[in-house]
Amino acid sequence: MKSASAGSQGRSATDFDRFIEQQLARTRRRVWSVDLIGALLAIVAGALVWLAAMVVVDHWLVTGGLGFRGRFVALLTLFLAIVVYGGMVVLPLILRRINPLYAAATIEHSRPGLKNSLINLLMLRGRQQELPEVVYHAIEQRAAQDLSAVPVDSVVDRSRLIMLGYMILAVVAIGALYKVLSPKDPIRSVERVLAPWAEIQAPTRVQIENIEPGDAERYYDQRLGVTAEVHGLRQEESVTLYYSTHDGQIVDRAVSMNPPDQGFRWAAELPDSGSGLQQDLEYYLRAGDATSPRYRVAVLTVPAIMVERVEYKYPAYAELPPRVTERQGDLRALEGTEVTLHAKATHDIRAAHLDFDRDGRRDLPMRVNGRTAVVRFTLKLKKASDRPEHANYQLLFTTPDGSDNPAPIEHKIEVIRDLPPEIAIVEPAAEDGATGGPPAERSLGERGTLRMAVEASDPDF
Repeated sequence: MKSASAGSQGRSATDFDRFIEQQLARTRRRVWSVDLIGALLAIVAGALVWLAAMVVVDHWLVTGGLGFRGRFVALLTLFLAIVVYGGMVVLPLILRRINPLYAAATIEHSRPGLKNSLINLLMLRGRQQELPEVVYHAIEQRAAQDLSAVPVDSVVDRSRLIMLGYMILAVVAIGALYKVLSPKDPIRSVERVLAPWAEIQAPTRVQIENIEPGDAERYYDQRLGVTAEVHGLRQEESVTLYYSTHDGQIVDRAVSMNPPDQGFRWAAELPDSGSGLQQDLEYYLRAGDATSPRYRVAVLTVPAIMVERVEYKYPAYAELPPRVTERQGDLRALEGTEVTLHAKATHDIRAAHLDFDRDGRRDLPMRVNGRTAVVRFTLKLKKASDRPEHANYQLLFTTPDGSDNPAPIEHKIEVIRDLPPEIAIVEPAAEDGATGGPPAERSLGERGTLRMAVEASDPDF
């Protein structure tokens, strides 16, 4: 004791007071941080235990899993518990300061040998004027000497933090083990509780995954192939597809899906009758204890394109006025007539072409604008023939999603030959008197004249 007193002779009362305040401030910060972390860990541990309980309920205690109301009540209960605990424990820790007496008691509780010297000093501070200055400084010096021997960083009890940490690790470890061993997915149950408004299916022993095509669009009279990966099936179990039509005439008709030759992908085709899709429908899959979400199939109008009108512009020599026909795709006009064909489709057009002679070749590109298309060409005959250059045509187009019109309409083409003009010599008459025949020979004298008359006509015009 004499050596400690000798070592402190050079220090002033102000130094002792400053040292004591620094140590108390460090202790108060440690107490505050440990209490706050402990409160937050208690929230985490409680939430994990509650979620683990809800997983057990969702998996094994409620047939088909918790419904919306059950999940909503579970989430509301968890939320209210966190709010109440946070308001009663966490918020006061954030808003209030740790009392110096509490910090001193924490220090002396870890070191009983201090014999309340620090607490006595703090209690006497308010009555310092009632004590002789020498006595007060002696008490302060004793408290500072006792405090200098205490490592304040280790005086705060952290056993609660350690216990909560072990509890959290235990819950996480049990959850991971359950995830590996259980046929049902605990993570999905947690998601269902934390987001009761989401359409998350209840966890099941059997998993139906990667359903294709899911929601889909198909054209009228087409068929729809449905495939899915199914895991967890027992040997005697199968996969069934159920579908219902929009008009309600078919409700939950069962279609057995074909098992895979290898792997896990089962397959079926809709509809199960010989015809293709006739109207909108819904379908879902069921296997073991699992049921997939419902999917919609929209049946669309088959892409088609029709001739709206045809404009005929005749050759100039024919002196015929232009002509327009409505909704008549077959063409019939004089050789050399310029045809402008206007067409309209049931869907937006990405590209459209004219296909002559129905050979599948896209011979003439059409000018596209939305759902309309225009093309211009001239009617011709084959060389040295009365047959048209092309006997028929059809319109081909592609929608923005890449679909083609599957059944283009065939339209005929008829080209009228322009007959040559006819010329006949009327005078002089032929030897046999027939008009137009070779004229009889005539002899003329010098400066003689011969009257001639020619008759010309156009059989077409």
